[in-house]
Amino acid sequence: MSKLNRFSGSERDWTAQYAAIGRFIVEFEWICWHIRFSAVSILQAYGLKKWPLGEIIFNQRVFTGDPLFSCYVSMVEESLDSQNPLIPELEKIYSDFQKLSKTRNDYCTRAI
Repeated sequence: MSKLNRFSGSERDWTAQYAAIGRFIVEFEWICWHIRFSAVSILQAYGLKKWPLGEIIFNQRVFTGDPLFSCYVSMVEESLDSQNPLIPELEKIYSDFQKLSKTRNDYCTRAI
C-alpha cells in the first residue's frame, strides 16, 4: 500500500480549514445583513415610516441568501428606470452571489 493510501484524515489538524470555512460563512451572512438593510432602506425611501416593519419582513426564515437577494434585485429594478446601467450590473452581482450561496449551503450541509 502506498503512503498516499495510508493517510488517515483523523491524523491531520483541520483547525485552519474549519476556521476558513467559518470565516466564509460569517462574511456571507454579513453580506445578507447588508442586503436586508438596503432592502429596508428602499422601503423607507418609498414611504415606510417604521423601520422595524421592514426588518420583520426581511428577517423571516424564508429570506435566506438567494431569495433575499432576488427580492432585493426586484426592488431595485422597480425603483429605477429600466434603462439604468446599474440593473445589468446588479444582475451580474446576483449571479455571482447565487454561486456563493450554493457554496455556503454546501458547506453548511456537510458540516451537519
